[in-house]
Amino acid sequence: MDQLPIFLTISGHPALIVGGTPAAAAKARLVLKAGAVARLVARRPSDELRALAADAGLTIAERPVQDSDFDGVRLVYVATRDEAEDVRVAAAAWTRDVPVNVVDRPELSTFTTPAVVDRAPIVVAVSTGGAAPVLARRVRAAIDRLLPARLGDLARLVDSFRPSVKAILPEITARRRFWDAFFDGPAARAALEGDEATARSEALKTLNDLPNQQDAARRGSVSVVAVGPGDPDLLTLKAHRLLLEADILIHDADVSHDILELARRDASRINSRGRSDLVRLSRRSAEQGKTVVRLVSGAVPPAAEIEALRDADVALVVVPGVAGTATIDDTSARPLPGAAVLPRSTTPASLLEMAFPVPFAAHH
Repeated sequence: MDQLPIFLTISGHPALIVGGTPAAAAKARLVLKAGAVARLVARRPSDELRALAADAGLTIAERPVQDSDFDGVRLVYVATRDEAEDVRVAAAAWTRDVPVNVVDRPELSTFTTPAVVDRAPIVVAVSTGGAAPVLARRVRAAIDRLLPARLGDLARLVDSFRPSVKAILPEITARRRFWDAFFDGPAARAALEGDEATARSEALKTLNDLPNQQDAARRGSVSVVAVGPGDPDLLTLKAHRLLLEADILIHDADVSHDILELARRDASRINSRGRSDLVRLSRRSAEQGKTVVRLVSGAVPPAAEIEALRDADVALVVVPGVAGTATIDDTSARPLPGAAVLPRSTTPASLLEMAFPVPFAAHH
């Protein structure tokens, strides 16, 4: 990753756009949508920019850029089509430590603007760091087709219930499990269908039942996941899901970095120890309500380790991996029991249905 992906709050703050081009108009619309106080400086603003000034609150100064234009601005967009002017404005922003983006000139920019899927308050940003903007737009279009149109409604519903859930479930692991179950339930489904009344009613039912669920939420689990040949693309769907749920990863030393990166960023990562230490750590973590995922190399989890965990009386899930020795001509290759294998006809939409079977399947 060559750039840090962040979301910048510019609502109510000045943003400077330099240039009178169509690209400048696109950037002006973008910052106005984010609530910025948009200021444009251009010798010859386009009719589109003048319309934004009349209808959307864009401020236009028809003159060259001045030093005072940079005072107090949160960011600068440059789209002049004049190479020398682009360099001059970018240099002025650099000297003031103001983030600057020069359209189609990543070498002059300190940030790039991603292609955006907007389901406010949910926003998905796709960036190639300026290397392939058209490709970023194609990826954005694919994601846009997959995400439900009312995903923002679901996010707002969740936001309204978060304080109550936090008060009832102060422990973060229990809250995360609650929300995982919530998103697979009737309240989420109703929100995505646009039925706000039913969504709120079902959410209240779930909230009122929380005290009865706390004891179950406190019990952790251990999942032993075989990663197969080590290629992240060959992990089973169940392995992917468990990685996203893990609080603690206990992994063999040769499990690849790419596989470990699939887990949540806040999950603890521990190199595996001797079997007795492993069982003791897993049991203690599960008793604390943690979700432990044990990642082992190869396609078959070690039987002795599984037996020791079973003897420790923890909630145990075993996920075999896929074999990595088969070739395209190996007609004898068969999936291991429990391994999810995608059919040839798998599409992004059908994959989404498998990942989010209840609320998302009917809304891609």
